[in-house]
Formats: sequence, C-alpha cells, structure tokens
Amino acid sequence: EGVAARGGGEWAAASADGAAPSPPAQAAPSPPAPSKGGERGEREERLSPYVVPAVVGFFRSIALGGPESLQDLLRLLTLWFRHGGHPSVIHALEAGFSSVPVGTWLAVIPQVIARLDTGEPEVRRVVQQLLCNIALEHPQAFIYPLTVAASEAQSLARKMAAQSVLAAMRHRFDPLIEHARLVSCELMRVAILLPELWLEALDEASRLWFRHKDARAMLATLRPMHALMKQGPQTGREVQFFHQFAFDLDEALSWCAQYERAGEGVSGAAERFL
Repeated sequence: EGVAARGGGEWAAASADGAAPSPPAQAAPSPPAPSKGGERGEREERLSPYVVPAVVGFFRSIALGGPESLQDLLRLLTLWFRHGGHPSVIHALEAGFSSVPVGTWLAVIPQVIARLDTGEPEVRRVVQQLLCNIALEHPQAFIYPLTVAASEAQSLARKMAAQSVLAAMRHRFDPLIEHARLVSCELMRVAILLPELWLEALDEASRLWFRHKDARAMLATLRPMHALMKQGPQTGREVQFFHQFAFDLDEALSWCAQYERAGEGVSGAAERFL
C-alpha cells in the first residue's frame, strides 16, 4: 500500500504539474469577450486535460495513506480552489470525498474555512458541504474557528457561510455550539478591551466623516458601540472606563440622535468623541 500510495501521489503530482499554467512566450491580442450563455462552455474548454486525472490521483494516494498524504492533500486543495468551478472537476471531487475518511480533512480545516467566501459559487457550495460532513463526525475539531468566522465583520460572505454551517450543526449539537459561542465571546472580550474597541470605531468613524463626509456610514460604525455601552460594565476595567467616559459618550449619542432627526449636531458629537 505504501508503494501504491507513493506511486499514486507521484502520478498525481506529475498531472498537477502538467495542469499548471505556463506563461505565454509573447503577448497575444485579447480574444473577444464570450457571451454569457457560452461562459461555462468556454471555461470547460480551457480546462487542462491533466486536472481531473490529478484530482483522482491525489484522492487515491490520500486514501492509501502514504507518507506524503498531507502534501498530497494540500496540492489537492490547490487544484480544487483553482479549478473547482468546472463541472468535471466538481464531479471528480464529489466522487473522491466518499473515498477518503472524513477525518482526513481535519489537518487542513483552516485552509478550507478560509475559502468560505470564495467568489466561485461552486467552490463555495462544495466547501460548505464538506464542512457540514465534517461537523457530523468531528464537531469539536473546528467549532471554534467556525464560530470566530461566523462572528467576524471583515467578510460578510464568510460570516454568512459560517453561520449557515453552524445552523446545520445546531440540529444535533446545539449545547456544544452555545458553549463554544460563549467561550469565543469571552476570549475576544479579554483579548480586545472596551477602550480598544472604542478607539478602533472612532478612528474608522473619523475617517468616514472627515475624509468622505459620509455621516450615515459614520453613525452606522458607532451605533454598535453605543449598544454595547447600554449593556453596562461587566469587568473592573469596564467599570473604570464607564466612570471616565460614559457621560461624554452619552452626550455624543444625543448629538448623533439630533443629527438623525434634524440633520445637524455632528460637530457637537465630534467634540464629545474627541
């Protein structure tokens, strides 16, 4: 099996190398843009004939558990994320998933979660499907990174995709998800203190107002912070912050409310915030 796995991996690697795009010798004139109806056919025609054999070979090597399994898994991910929008590659991937244990993917969970917000719809769909399959057998293995992805604000697409996977998990592991959410929230609360949250929000709000004159975006940035203040202090550091800044922040909130009602008061709010 070790020899077979090594041979399968080498064959797949050779196919992957053949599928790698090579730079053109000289610049060629751009072809006319294809019509929307022919985009899928054009993409399928441009697919290298080595891609699908490479995908199949990597799955065979991984299933046999050779010494290069992790390297093969990473190279398989590269092919998946690069060519996963082609129907023939999707078919090979879906067939390969059933040939390897679900636990195989535990070694590359961060790489898979990072592709939750990929721009290719078919890659995104298969990623979510794989994560749901992992969740049924190994929920503890990736509950924390998935919970963080579901609460981050940098990528709305990744946040929504992670939340959809968590929603599927709730049918069987609702207590586990609630405990993970609680632990993640408390860890983030310890790692990012209230003064740091306010400084980051005010910096972004200042940029939106002074550079772009976008009052609506500025208020939208500050609104979650004022909602957080209404929950009251829960730690000693937060009590100290409330004693020092709560009055000024409340007055600034009043100026913001006045602006939303009458279109004036931003200057007064800025004075309080700064």
